Amino acid sequence: MKVGTQLSAWLSSAWPAGYTEASPKAAPANSAPDGAKSLLLSILEWFGGIGEFCAQVARAAVTPPYEGRELLRQMDEIGSKSLPLVALAGAAIGAVLSMHTRDSLAQFGAKSMLPTVIIISIVKESGPIITALVMSGRVGAGIGALPRRAFLPAWRCFRC
Repeated sequence: MKVGTQLSAWLSSAWPAGYTEASPKAAPANSAPDGAKSLLLSILEWFGGIGEFCAQVARAAVTPPYEGRELLRQMDEIGSKSLPLVALAGAAIGAVLSMHTRDSLAQFGAKSMLPTVIIISIVKESGPIITALVMSGRVGAGIGALPRRAFLPAWRCFRC
C-alpha cells in the first residue's frame, strides 16, 4: 500500500467528511477545514514521494552491477570538460559584482578590499550555485544533441 493512500485513509478517519467552514457547529472542536486537510495531505504525500525516491536511490546504489569505469567517464565528460564554461560564467558574474560593489566600498575608503570581497563572494556564496546551473544546462544541452538512436535510451533513463 502506498504512503499516500495510507495517509489519506488516516486523514479521512481523523476529520469528518461533511465539515464545511460555513457550518462550524456541525464539526467537532478538534477538526480542520477541508482546505487545511488537503494541504496537509499534499505536503505529506510530497515528503512521502521524496522518501520513496531516496529509498530507491539507496537500493540502486548497493545493487550490482557496479559501473565504476562508466562513473569516472561521466565525471570527466561532465566535470572537467565544463571548466571553460563555468570559468566564463564566474568571470562575468565577478565583473558585475565588482561594478556594483565598488561604489559602496569607495564610500568607506575600502576600495583596495574589492578583489578580496569579490573572490570571497563568488567562491563561498554564488560559486556552487553558478556551477550547478551551468553544469545542468550543459548536461541538458548534451542530451538534446544526442543522435536519434541514443535519445530514447537516455529518455527512458530519466523516466525511471
